[in-house]
Amino acid sequence: MQRALARLALQLLVGACASGGGQAWSQTQELERRAAELRTQRDLARKGSLIEYELARSGLESCRRALALADRELREAECHEAQRRIDACNRQRELWGQSLDRFALDSTAAGEAGRHATLLKSTLPECPSSLPGRREGPVEALVEESRRERRQIQGFSVCESYLRALLVAA
Repeated sequence: MQRALARLALQLLVGACASGGGQAWSQTQELERRAAELRTQRDLARKGSLIEYELARSGLESCRRALALADRELREAECHEAQRRIDACNRQRELWGQSLDRFALDSTAAGEAGRHATLLKSTLPECPSSLPGRREGPVEALVEESRRERRQIQGFSVCESYLRALLVAA
């Protein structure tokens, strides 16, 4: 009797695989692979060790150090590079969100959304965007540094006030 049941189960399994059951199995495996990849990226981002987050942080640190230098071109180059890295981090964050949206659609269509409810509700943390020890980003810091340099020029404030008066009068 047990042998007959085992043969029947085997026949049903073979029939299911032949009729596309294998495709459902591979779809489930693909969903699991994508879920694992999304979770890994989310966890790395939360720890701050996703490469785009690390690059943004190092760029911000380089900009912070460059702001103390007298070489204006070097300051601008470092701070613009930091902003480029922040933008790249934000792009990666956006791509992750798009991948999560596609995953949500596919897992819902496959009837597997309930298994991934926690993942589907998750988000990535914001990318680092302000200089260490400050509240401003690299571009804002450059603007402020430029203002500070101009204020140190002898007679600049007088010239600036005359220019403002001319603009108001015009």
